[in-house]
Amino acid sequence: MIGLRVSSFVHARERAHLRIYGSITSAQTEKTFASHGGSQTTDDLETIKHSLLKLQSGSDIRGQFVDHETDPLTLECVADAIHHRPKGSPAPLTPLAAYCFGYSFAKHIAGSNPGKVPTICVGRDPRSHGLKLAEYFCKGAKDFGAVVKNTGIATTPSMFEFCR
Repeated sequence: MIGLRVSSFVHARERAHLRIYGSITSAQTEKTFASHGGSQTTDDLETIKHSLLKLQSGSDIRGQFVDHETDPLTLECVADAIHHRPKGSPAPLTPLAAYCFGYSFAKHIAGSNPGKVPTICVGRDPRSHGLKLAEYFCKGAKDFGAVVKNTGIATTPSMFEFCR
C-alpha cells in the first residue's frame, strides 16, 4: 500500500472540502485524453472514474500502485491495467490517477486564492514507483497552470519546512 498525501497551507476547513468526487469529473478526464489523442470509450472512462473514487481515505489518497502504458496514453490501456489486478486488491493508484489529482489539487488551490497562480511543492518517498507518480502529479498541476516545485525524495517534516 502506498499513500499520496495531499496537503497545502490552506485553512483546514477549506481543505476538508477537497473531495475527489467533486473535483474529478468525466469531462476533465476526457479533456486529459483528448490532448493525448486516446481512445474514449464510455466503459473505460467509467472504470477509471470508479477507480479514482475508491482512492479517497479521509484526507489522504490510498491505493496500490498499478502501472500502465503512457506512450501513448489511452483510456483503454489504463482500464486494462485496472481490470488485470488480482480480485480483492486495494484501490489502484495509477499514473493517470496521479495526473488527475495534480490537476484537481491545483484547481482547488487556485479556487481558494482567486487571481493568484498556485505554487505546489511535491515531495516523494524513495520507492521506485514514487518517481512516476510524482512526475504525473506534477504534469497534472502544470497542465492546470500551477507552478510546481518538485523536491524529489523528501520527508513530510522537510516538506513542511520547504513550504513555509
